[in-house]
Formats: sequence, structure tokens, C-alpha cells
Amino acid sequence: RERTRFLTSEERIRFLEVCRQSENPYLFTLVALLLSTGCRYNEARSLKWTDTDLVQGKITITKSKNSDIRSIPIRGVALELLRNLSSKSLSLGYVFPSQDKSRPLEFRRALRTAIKRAGLKGFRPHDCRHSYATEMLAQGLSLGEIGHLLGHRSVAMTRRYAHLVESRSIDAVSKMSEHIFRGVENE
Repeated sequence: RERTRFLTSEERIRFLEVCRQSENPYLFTLVALLLSTGCRYNEARSLKWTDTDLVQGKITITKSKNSDIRSIPIRGVALELLRNLSSKSLSLGYVFPSQDKSRPLEFRRALRTAIKRAGLKGFRPHDCRHSYATEMLAQGLSLGEIGHLLGHRSVAMTRRYAHLVESRSIDAVSKMSEHIFRGVENE
């Protein structure tokens, strides 16, 4: 009975705009990365430049919750934001460094503030991961493919998105039925 909260299009736009306006100069990039990769919060904030391939457009998660290493494609806005950040970075350390650069920056307060300002009820930073999975499903990826990108070891972990597959299946069956019976009279 896992909770699955994800952003609607309107909520996503509001959230990203609030993050862009944040006093934290890295928040918008972090959230874009979370929404574009499905990374867990600590995976994204602990990302190092040595784990990014900005030419091929991928990041490698070397320290994950389940200790598995995985590679995630990254494209579009998130990739451009990382490229821009990379051009300003003076080290090969953390993508989001703390003031003394010895550890990654902490975003919890900035995220809580942005969530509140965007008016996102019942939303947590981890729900960016659910939003990513929902978008991937809308793009036609299977639960197995989504689970692979999220780093799930079993399809059971990815099954929380099954309700979305069911609603897509119902729509597909309706469209198929309309198509194959078009022109056939009901008695």
C-alpha cells in the first residue's frame, strides 16, 4: 500500500517556477535532475562530476540505496543545466557542493520552502521519482524498463505504477473496440 503521489502538469510548472526563483542557486537544477532522471534525493545531491558524461548525456549512480550501480540517460533542459553548471565549476568534486566543498549541499529546507510556495499538498521530494515514473509510463515504457531506470531490483517495486497501466489499458481497449467495430450496426 505504497503511496504514489506525482505532479500534475500544472503543479510541475508551478514547482519549477518557484525553484527557479529560489535563493538557492542550485535548486532549479537539482529539481530538474530529479524530475528528468528519477534519481533519489541523495543520489542526485551526492552526484560528482566524475559520474557525469555531458557529451553522451548520461549520469552514473555509484552510491544507490541498494548499492547497485546504474547509468541513466539525461537529455534536454536537465542536461543543458548540468553543462552550464559544469562550465562554472572549478573542481571535479560534487555537482552541488557545500560551502567548503567537502560534502554535498543540503537542500531539504529549500525544497520544503519551494513545495510550500508552489502549494503542493501532500508532496515530498521523493515524489519527483514517482513523477518521473509516471511520465516514463506515459511515454510508453514498460514497468520493467521503468524499474530498470529507477534501479529497482524487482518488478514488484515498480508495480505501484500498475494502476496507471490499467487506466492506459482501458483507454486502449476502448479505442481498439471503436476501431474494429466502426461501421458495424448494433442490434
